[in-house]
Amino acid sequence: MAGGAEPPQPAPGTKAILWVHTKNQVATIAARHDGQQELRVFVGDESLGWSMHASKTGSILAVVEASSQIGLADGSVGMGFIFRSGGYATYVAITPDGIVPFGQLEFREDKNITVRDGAYTFADIRQPDGMLVPVSVKLRKVSTQAADGHKP
Repeated sequence: MAGGAEPPQPAPGTKAILWVHTKNQVATIAARHDGQQELRVFVGDESLGWSMHASKTGSILAVVEASSQIGLADGSVGMGFIFRSGGYATYVAITPDGIVPFGQLEFREDKNITVRDGAYTFADIRQPDGMLVPVSVKLRKVSTQAADGHKP
């Protein structure tokens, strides 16, 4: 629902994200694929991301939700997000010393979701200096490393 409106529906058989909706620090994502694509959530550019792959043709429904209960290496819990799809979940911590840029995760209102080159940007990490790092989702061809339904 980028820009606050329902996007045009792709032709049957088309591989595409159908819509992204945000509410209460949760993004819900619907996509259609042919078994050769994975749904990838990424921070910044696509080099830092997490993918889910469904081996059967059809629809994908995924959720990205903010969490303050992400397990950390030292046994404590911290801030981050959970990416869920097809019975799998990936927990992503946002910590000062982690690989993800540190800051406050802020989900955009539907009307502020942007679409560029097939990537839907639905949230940002607001760093302490005020800089925003986008959080996006994209459907892409399955990488050769994807195995048994998901990959980190």
